[in-house]
Amino acid sequence: MAAANISTFVPLAGTALVVFAFSSVSVLEASLVLLQAVNKRAKEASNIVMRKKDSIENNSFWICLWSTVKLTLITAVAFNIFGLKAQIADSSLLLNQYTVIAPKIQLQQLLPQTSDSSFSALKQHATIDELFSRLAGTYTKIYGSNGSATPSVRGMAAHHTQILWEGVAINSSSLGTSDLSLIPASLFQEINLKYGAWSMSDAQGGLGASLLLSSDPKAAAPLEISYQTGAYGLYKAGLSARWGDRYSGRVQLGGHWHKNDFKYNSTSGELVRQKPNDLRRLYGMFDQVIPLGKLGKQELIIRAWGDATERALAPSMINVDQNEFLADDNLRGMLEWRYGNRRHTHAIKLASLWNHQLYQNEQVGIADTNRVYRQVLDYRSNWYINSIWQWSNGLNYTHDNAVIDAYEGNVRQHSLAWTSQVHIRPLSNLEINLLSRQLYIDDRWAPYTPSLQILWGISPSELSWRGHVHAAIARDFRYPTFNERYWQPYGDPDILPERALQFELGWKISGVLRNKNLYFRLDLDAYWKRVNDWIVWLPSLQNLERVLSGGGELGLQIGKQKKGSKNFLSWRLNNSYAFNRTREKGSGHQLIYVPLHQLNSMIQLSWRGFDLEWTSTVYGKRFYTSDNSLYLSPNHVAQVGLGKSILFGKGTNKYNSYLHFQIDNLFNQQYYWIVLRPMPKRVWRISWSLKIGASNQSD
Repeated sequence: MAAANISTFVPLAGTALVVFAFSSVSVLEASLVLLQAVNKRAKEASNIVMRKKDSIENNSFWICLWSTVKLTLITAVAFNIFGLKAQIADSSLLLNQYTVIAPKIQLQQLLPQTSDSSFSALKQHATIDELFSRLAGTYTKIYGSNGSATPSVRGMAAHHTQILWEGVAINSSSLGTSDLSLIPASLFQEINLKYGAWSMSDAQGGLGASLLLSSDPKAAAPLEISYQTGAYGLYKAGLSARWGDRYSGRVQLGGHWHKNDFKYNSTSGELVRQKPNDLRRLYGMFDQVIPLGKLGKQELIIRAWGDATERALAPSMINVDQNEFLADDNLRGMLEWRYGNRRHTHAIKLASLWNHQLYQNEQVGIADTNRVYRQVLDYRSNWYINSIWQWSNGLNYTHDNAVIDAYEGNVRQHSLAWTSQVHIRPLSNLEINLLSRQLYIDDRWAPYTPSLQILWGISPSELSWRGHVHAAIARDFRYPTFNERYWQPYGDPDILPERALQFELGWKISGVLRNKNLYFRLDLDAYWKRVNDWIVWLPSLQNLERVLSGGGELGLQIGKQKKGSKNFLSWRLNNSYAFNRTREKGSGHQLIYVPLHQLNSMIQLSWRGFDLEWTSTVYGKRFYTSDNSLYLSPNHVAQVGLGKSILFGKGTNKYNSYLHFQIDNLFNQQYYWIVLRPMPKRVWRISWSLKIGASNQSD
């Protein structure tokens, strides 16, 4: 078959999938009046369905399927016609199928897109939870050193942050979240956090945020070795190798060992040493890109990610003799096909995720084994019509299966999610995103969840700065997890799903002062959320009728840098302040472990290959009882680091060696993220890394 024929066939195949995706438009939320106007038979059938509410899921799906297929066929054909006639002069205007059609500037990058040596050293050995403290509006609940770590963003719960690996959700179907302490930052070239309504393009249920993890073999050095040692028996080691140009691939292996016998103040004030809580962890990731001939730009990507962790959990301060053991084994695989030309792109992903967990508690005689499986089929397409219009569609099928000792038998769940997004740029400085999302789960329709995002740019030509105003509004929906429905004896099969409405408004300016090498950036964001039927364990499972969350964030970055001069003293200052009020409407009490105030500060100096960095995080008091009678006192955690970079060689023989010394908790504070789960006092770390060769970004 000729290349031209295949180029024509692929859009048609994509259109067929899009048509099927459109057929899942919600019968519960979409207007029945529209269906009645299209087809008389649909009208009669709809009346029957309305009279027989008990059978709505069984009958209305097929009624709406036929009616909406006819409607969306017209829409799809119209978009195809416009797309085939579009004259595009520059293919670089095409958005990659992985780039969510939302302003890039809305992404809060955990890993900056610069060659910052000190941050690169942190990335080599940090897990995701260690990076969270650098962002405004985030709080990580860490259950003691080496314990599990779960995120809270803008006052939302841990399960309100959707974690996506290459676009596939890895949140546990039983817990609803993932342990951030088990995700090494070094595995990924990009780690981005999208707040609130801006995360709707990625997944449903991200009332707090979506965390996007992605890797690119071409962005890695050909060979990289890293090692870290520190107080209380800490050792980390990593090895990364990249090969190929057109057939690029990468493999990365790592290990983490920690004795974790630190000292802390007991409840009586006495300084005691925690008994060893050993952590042993091995992990690895593999990526391989395989170009598929010359029939358009097609690629096959194979990915695999595995880890095995064994850890003795640190006991609480009131039960120091408790012996708890947790083993986590994860294996994730993904096969992805990409196709793209100047008018449209398509991607199909097949993913399989497997988790095995063993929990033992000798004191109470518990030994539970949990197995959770997930299979995903995901299709995405982008259609570039012209410089004003772009249309994106997605269809996702997910099957979850859990075999957990605390459940009565195996539990399964099927879900089908459809998304359609129109990106409009009517003016050069105005962008509008309209998103529709519909979920069909467990043989029933979820509420229809649309969203709207607007960005208006301000770039006066006579000034050396630019800015924008952005706004967003979205509905969202989160279905209960397996634990919330089936955990014995506390789960409730009839627990209500969560429904949310959220608004956001923000302003940003950035620029430079001419001839001064001085740059700045100012961010101001405000948000408001209403969550109905919030699911909470207090300690039994229940729905809170309504939770309201509102607040704002202020960020200021300023620095001075002169490129090409090693003798120039460059510096930067990054400060952010966040205020959040998340309360139950009836009682007015702040939800537990949601700090009202948060202040982050970072100062960095660089000169002749040396880096000196100071970071500090201040959290206000956090209540840990629902009536707000008890709370954790405000805490200030400071960190200081000094590093030296040595560069030598050229081209493929280029070497970059970096040595870094760091002190955590500089002021030797006794602090907690969770009550009665102490964190280490002052500790030290020494890190070393060696990169051989330069990354290759060429196609």
